[in-house]
Amino acid sequence: MKSLPDMQVEVVFATRERQWLKQLSVPKGSSAIDAVRLSGLDVQYAQIMGNDAEPGLGVFGQSVAPDHLLAKGDRVELYRPLKADFKDVRRELAKKGKVMGRASQ
Repeated sequence: MKSLPDMQVEVVFATRERQWLKQLSVPKGSSAIDAVRLSGLDVQYAQIMGNDAEPGLGVFGQSVAPDHLLAKGDRVELYRPLKADFKDVRRELAKKGKVMGRASQ
């Protein structure tokens, strides 16, 4: 059986304090989660976010399933869980007569 050629992808993860970017070569037919595992950023993520936290995954800002097949040049992004529901935050600010995104009110 002939193996498929490799393709270049990136895997990224960021916190407020730090960003990780790994460029790597993965076999064609690799999924988003395959690339994350090959990059080693799944271990970094678990150390920072806790072993119970499952990262959301995306490719160029679009949410994808872990089994999403990658194309050459894709950037796989690991997303942190949201700490607050923005709809709830907006409602609370509206009750106070404030708007999201404005520093002074």
